[in-house]
Order: sequence, then C-alpha cells, then structure tokens
Amino acid sequence: MSDDLIYRLKKRAEIRRQIPTRKSVQEGKPDRIADLLEEAVAELEKLKNVSIFSHLDKLDEIVQAYHGRDSTFNFHYSKYELVQWDPYFKREMTKEQWESLDIEDWIVRIVWTDNSNSTDVYCVPLKEILAWNEERKNIQA
Repeated sequence: MSDDLIYRLKKRAEIRRQIPTRKSVQEGKPDRIADLLEEAVAELEKLKNVSIFSHLDKLDEIVQAYHGRDSTFNFHYSKYELVQWDPYFKREMTKEQWESLDIEDWIVRIVWTDNSNSTDVYCVPLKEILAWNEERKNIQA
C-alpha cells in the first residue's frame, strides 16, 4: 500500500475543508466527501497494518506445512492458488469452512497428487491456514 496514496487522500480532505467558497465551509457543516476520504484513509491504514499479503513471501512454505500437518496425508503437495471467495469453491470445502467465510475472504486452493499421479484440489480459507501457522509457531516457541 502506498503511503503516497494515503497522504494524497488526507491532503485532499484537508484542502476540501479549507476552500472558503464551498457551501459546507460557509455553513459550517460537515463535508461528506472529505469525511469519506478520511474514512477510506483509516481503512487503508488498517489494511496496511494487518495485510494478508505480509505472508505472501512465505505462503508456499506455510501451505506445504499445512498440507503435511499430520501423517494421514499420503498425497504430495504440488502447488497452491490464492483466489478470492467464489460460490464455486463450496464443493471443495467442508461445511464448517464454507459457513465461516465472508464474501471478501481469500481461499487457498491446494493442488496435490497421489502416488498414481492423479491430481486433485481442496480448498481452505486463508485465515484458517494463517491461524494454524500462528498456533504452530507458538507451540514451537
């Protein structure tokens, strides 16, 4: 996330509130557009601080560890795909996982092969994998 964008949005809100010919300034009323700009800035700053993308450089390693988390998996990890929520993925998830999703959530589609080289996919909410990884780090510490 660019600090430049955040700065420009803040500055635009500030400038709008200082233009003496604006009706809202003349009447001493709130400027709704400036308020929206500042609200957007607040949301962008929150996202910047807790972005899922901070894990992208290690996500392949995390997904591999998640896939091999117990010895019951006899399937070989192949790759992952990070995709946004889509009703299509309902068939590739457990009912509990599906019901925990929000429309803005990210899904990790884990592609694996078995010993006969057939390929299949299962999906896991990204937040579930990241929560599992945090638990794993806490246990190892």
